[in-house]
Amino acid sequence: NCQNCHNTLDHEESRTQAIKACLSRNAFAFHPKIGKSKVKDSQGGRSHIRGCNCKRSGCLKNYCECYEAKVLCTSLCHCVGCKNYEESPE
Repeated sequence: NCQNCHNTLDHEESRTQAIKACLSRNAFAFHPKIGKSKVKDSQGGRSHIRGCNCKRSGCLKNYCECYEAKVLCTSLCHCVGCKNYEESPE
């Protein structure tokens, strides 16, 4: 469906340069955001690696990376008005 796509083998050199540039800015750019938690809990040991940054969704819509991955928000999250926690009434 792409037009003028450069993410192909024909453009491997420029693609590799773009990946290296991205990784030089953020070493974890291509790592998964949801990983194994160090503390075993009711979620099977899964949690968000860096936490979400929700402002208005209350972490109850798919805008929230934690909610979308079906994990509860943790102390790593920087969300405002969070309702995605274990004792939440919603």
